[in-house]
Amino acid sequence: MGVHAVDCLLSNQSKVMVGIIDDKMVTVPIEKAIKAVKT
Repeated sequence: MGVHAVDCLLSNQSKVMVGIIDDKMVTVPIEKAIKAVKT
């Protein structure tokens, strides 16, 4: 995930979270990721 995060930064993507969904690397806008947090 770290490499994908760096790739995002190098392509000027910011305010995104890197994660894995269904065995695929994805980026999600941080606002959406924060709203989806379950406690």
